[in-house]
Amino acid sequence: MIQFIPFIDWLAALTSITLLIVLWRAADIGQLEAAVLGAWFATAAGVQVFSDSFLATRVALALQTVLAVYLIIRWRMSG
Repeated sequence: MIQFIPFIDWLAALTSITLLIVLWRAADIGQLEAAVLGAWFATAAGVQVFSDSFLATRVALALQTVLAVYLIIRWRMSG
């Protein structure tokens, strides 16, 4: 299957990791929350990379997108 935009699946992951770093450096999230959100990110990214199942990668992409949206809202509310 040809993708319309190559690597679009990684946009949510890039957004998530960038916002995690920004919020961590700005001290807007605590250590426990950063650990939970980091584990969420690592788990979803790991499934996206290492899973052979189409369904598993789509669920991981959905989780990564939810995380990115949460972090965007969190960032906008803190600024």
